[in-house]
Amino acid sequence: MNQKTLYASLRRVLVPVVHGCADDTALKIAKALAPEVVLVGIVRLPEGESLSAGTAMAQDLRKQLRKLGKGDQVRARVQVLVTSHPWRELQQVIQAEDPDLLIMDADGQLSCLGLTPDDVLTNPPCDVGLARGQLNGIANVLVPVRGGPFAELALRIGLNLSPKTLHALHIQLKGNESSNAPFQALKRVLERMPEVTLHAEVTDDAARTIIEQAKAVKADLVIMGASARASHVPATLGPVADKVLTEASQAVLVVKTRP
Repeated sequence: MNQKTLYASLRRVLVPVVHGCADDTALKIAKALAPEVVLVGIVRLPEGESLSAGTAMAQDLRKQLRKLGKGDQVRARVQVLVTSHPWRELQQVIQAEDPDLLIMDADGQLSCLGLTPDDVLTNPPCDVGLARGQLNGIANVLVPVRGGPFAELALRIGLNLSPKTLHALHIQLKGNESSNAPFQALKRVLERMPEVTLHAEVTDDAARTIIEQAKAVKADLVIMGASARASHVPATLGPVADKVLTEASQAVLVVKTRP
């Protein structure tokens, strides 16, 4: 990873708009992040129910999409997905649109679609982010980093948001000096980036330290990678990301690169 890669812009971000869900954090982040935002309307039906049952809901959603899709930056796909298998059909849309990033709201949207974070994070068809919390601005961003591709994606997103202040937080676990090794290459890059303020903390509770540091620097948004797993192990947010996503008072975006 080098500075040029970290600065590489994201050209297109895809955001689902789900009938019955009012979450808008994912859309706010996407609009601040990329010159093109693609909206995909989704109506989820119970298993076995006729597609005609979703006609009225699809019409309502099209009206919402037309309002959200005004302007040159945001494009709403004409076809609304009316389906009992939303994740499967959304993956087909992702293949067609080829976005740099998919952002979904981790609370309402996942629940409305009958999905878990594991469903989205296991073998995602593109880089993916799960957002949670109320976002009122993106002037001050905190990115916890320990090295690896997920941390690099989090930093890339943070830089693309062009906040007034970008704080990179390196967590060193007490009694586990080897956990510092993946960070060394990234540290050399960060030290050459004057727009990034680098912090380091030694702790035995990484999640609590991230939450406290987010408050200390008055972050508007925390961006962090999900926990890495071996290829044969099902993907999860990991205990640290899960706790930060659930307990932080700031908006949080947890990201994962595609395989």
